[in-house]
Order: sequence, then structure tokens, then C-alpha cells
Amino acid sequence: MSWKSLSKFRSELMGLACLWVMLHHNYFDWPNALESLERFAKYGNLGVDIFLLLSGVGLYYAWAKKPKLGDFYARRFIRLLVPYVLIAVPYWVWRDLYLGKGNFWIDVTQLCLPLKGIISTWYIPAMAAMYLCYPLFARFLFKGDRWTRCVILCGGVMLLCLHFYYGRSSIYKNCEIALTRFAIFIIGCALGKSVKDDEPIPAHYPALGLLWIILNAILRRHVSLGDAWIRFSYIPLALSVVLVTLWVLEKLERFAGLRKLLRFFGERSLELYLTHVLIKNVFYTYIPVKQWDPWGIVSYGVILLISLAVSVLLHPVINKLCGLLLARKETV
Repeated sequence: MSWKSLSKFRSELMGLACLWVMLHHNYFDWPNALESLERFAKYGNLGVDIFLLLSGVGLYYAWAKKPKLGDFYARRFIRLLVPYVLIAVPYWVWRDLYLGKGNFWIDVTQLCLPLKGIISTWYIPAMAAMYLCYPLFARFLFKGDRWTRCVILCGGVMLLCLHFYYGRSSIYKNCEIALTRFAIFIIGCALGKSVKDDEPIPAHYPALGLLWIILNAILRRHVSLGDAWIRFSYIPLALSVVLVTLWVLEKLERFAGLRKLLRFFGERSLELYLTHVLIKNVFYTYIPVKQWDPWGIVSYGVILLISLAVSVLLHPVINKLCGLLLARKETV
């Protein structure tokens, strides 16, 4: 098995990550019979780390083509902002202008993240910032030993986060969900070269990954990490999950139907990510779930089905609009 498997199974990994995040966002206090599933759901925020790792890998491929900086940014931001405008902007209109719950211009421009800590669509400004930083990261990473430089950059991210945590706690509290994720994105940037060059994955890595997952499950029952460190502890866990999942996908390659289903979700992951969070917020505004669905299982199924339907309908529209905007950009 080689790191090329990250490219080979990219859509499948995105699909798994997306479903995991959706599960994480929609569980309540499930019954004892579902305790194991509840614990699995609690770790669903690792799906975001997997998204960002894969995004860093994908950007290496785009950057390796030596595009003009403007073209590089245009492709990234069109793909990011078209779904945001079609899915999130109507939500902010409903929330801020119809219900009067916030300042529309602060929320729609995503200033609500640093100013108020509203994280409904935090992924969009976080990803935009990472896109903006990627050329700088790439120029630093690939001028020497990229893994040494990767450690330096990730260490810089940790020091910055610790500075905000201890010195400017309000900023850290509002933005930690995004700031701490820069480290896993940087690792993905460095890993992109390994993927493109088809470097082998040492045979013992998946076993080590599985061992770390098991140890992590045991340790977290007895060790409590502080708020400043908890997100960073997810990095080795996310990498371990990716390694084990790649090994499983390689072994299950014959199950074409399962892979096709995961690819289906993976190809619509951004739409699903946005729709399920915002539909959940709308759903729970009008329907007091605890009164009729104390475990949230039925409501989760309803939200999932609505989100999936909306995403399926919007996916071709978004692709068409992105294609038109990119074509227009090339003719200008």
C-alpha cells in the first residue's frame, strides 16, 4: 500500500468523514443499547480533520501544475463560495432578517466567527484562510526537508494558539475550532508530495494506527486534557483513522457497491456539511425534539434525509455554476 491510496480513495474517505461529522452533530443522550455508537459519534469532529488533511493533499496537486496565483485562488474560492451563497446565505436571511437573531452583514461575511464565536458555518472562513495561506506554506515546506519544516510550521500554529489561549482567551474561545485545525491542514500539504510521488506506506503503519486508536479510547477514560491541547491531540488520532481506513478500503476493494455509496456522499460532502448543520438549526427552532424524540434518533433520520435530498438537488446546480464562472474567468 502506498500514499497514492489517499488519492485513489479520496472520495470514499470524504464520504466516511462527512457521515461521521453528521452523526456527531445530531446525537443526543442515546439509550444504553446505543452507547458504543454514541461514543463513536462523539469523535465525529475528527471527520473535519480528515477533510482538511485531504484538502491539503489536493492543493499540492493543483500547485504542482504551477498555475498563476490569481487562477489558483479563483478556482479555490469559486468552488468554496458558490455552495456558501446558495446554501448559507438563505439561512442567514431567515435567521437574521426574518427572526431578527443577529446582524446579517456580520454573519453573512463570517465576521461572526471571531467576533461572536458563531460556528454554524465556521468551515468556510477557515478553509478560505487556508487557501490564502497555501502558497506561503508550499514555498516554505518544499525548499528543504519538508517534514522538518512541517514540524516547524505546526509548532508555530501551536504556539500561536497557546498565545491566544493564555493571553487573549476571548479570541481563542471564538476561533479555536478553526485555528487549531491549521496544523492538520499543513500536514496534508506536506503529505501531498508523498501521495503524488507514490511513496510506499511502511507496512506497520496501519497496525500502529489501530494500536493508537485503541490506546486513545482507553486513555481518554482516565486522562483529561486541557482546552488548549484537546484539539491537537486529535491530529495523531485522525492520521491513525485514515491509515486504518485506507487499509480496510484496500482489502474491501471488491465491494464496489459500498465504495460507490461512499463516493456518492464524498462527492457531495461540502453541500451535505453545510445543509445538515443549517437544516438542523432550522428544524430545532420550530420542533421541540426532546418532547417527542428524547434520544434524537428519529429527528436525526429526518434531518439526514432532508439534507441528502437538498444536496442531491443542489450538487449539479453548483457544479454548473462553478463551471460557468471558471469558464468566464478564463475568457477574461
